Amino acid sequence: MAGGDATDIDELRKVFDAIGDTVHHVGPYGSGIRIKLINNYLSMVNMVVAAEGLTFAAKAGIPREIALSIFAETPAGRGQMFTNYPKKVLAGDLRPDFPLSMGLKDITLALGFGAEVGAPLFLGAASRELFALARPFGRERDDCTAMLLLLEEIAHARAV
Repeated sequence: MAGGDATDIDELRKVFDAIGDTVHHVGPYGSGIRIKLINNYLSMVNMVVAAEGLTFAAKAGIPREIALSIFAETPAGRGQMFTNYPKKVLAGDLRPDFPLSMGLKDITLALGFGAEVGAPLFLGAASRELFALARPFGRERDDCTAMLLLLEEIAHARAV
């Protein structure tokens, strides 16, 4: 992940190839470190949510092997970014396969159940607050992947 002028990237390509399998020219100077930090942020937050899910399953009495086999077959375990996002929000399709309002209902129920069994669901609690914002932003009927648009609206940001 490198930022800089295209000529600089080309000039350093042999160095990059010697230390990495793939070279991504991300944009101007500083873009490489920015995307690296964003990638690591995503990785670490996913690390926490995976730990929350596995702990929740254990507290609910679900054997880890069964939980892992189910998660391996669903977007929950395989990741939303390359399962649901490409065919829905990134393709401009907001028709609800699973609307944000249902996500709010389910995450609220899960948080209640988690409290019953004593599972720490820190990211779940924060996520519930975001799902609750779908209604005031007029997105409660949109597909859950429209969470991207909701966050972009809150941040006053759009994809470049």
